[in-house]
Amino acid sequence: MIVTAGGQSLSAYWSECERQLFTLSGIEPVQYEQIILTVRALADDLKDITSTGQLTDAWENAEAMLTKAARAQGFSTNNLPQSKVAGTAFAFREREIILQKQREVRQQQIREAQKNSSPWVMLEESGSIERGLFDPYRSTEMHVASGYALMSMVQADPGTGSPVYVVSAIKLDPKTGDLLDVEPGVEDWVEHDTQEGFRASQQTTRDKIASIAC
Repeated sequence: MIVTAGGQSLSAYWSECERQLFTLSGIEPVQYEQIILTVRALADDLKDITSTGQLTDAWENAEAMLTKAARAQGFSTNNLPQSKVAGTAFAFREREIILQKQREVRQQQIREAQKNSSPWVMLEESGSIERGLFDPYRSTEMHVASGYALMSMVQADPGTGSPVYVVSAIKLDPKTGDLLDVEPGVEDWVEHDTQEGFRASQQTTRDKIASIAC
């Protein structure tokens, strides 16, 4: 029987199902294979669902959909942790939907930048540089013509817990913003202790990218 999420959001519930499923102990190899194949089959059956709202609505039929997906693989659901398998498949599909929406947004941002003849386009920006670890900054700024991108972030030093300001260059597809290369050889990974050094490094990396693209 597929359980409901109770007071928990369905998205959080699905994520928890996934976490629990892949930390279960005592699973035999044959059962594990059945679990993986059924999760993938059910996630594939959800391909026609293109929004998180539709996915939420579909959860009402999760038990029947799980049974159908398992039978298509030649399995019974009797020996499967049904709620966890179904929740994991829904978590998979939810991530795919979110990633596709993000990709569509990136493509629109790129088209707008091309239309306006902008040399750079901000594909992602969140947090605050000034607030450090209280609201960690992260951004991806792509050079429109070349696809080289400046990736900036603030993260905690594992030893001291102090903020570390990171600048790196990656290579994206200039048409879609999809990742092509995490180390294109421009500025692989540079860490700074101060905001001033961080900002100066950002500009230096932008200049390097622009010179490569010329």
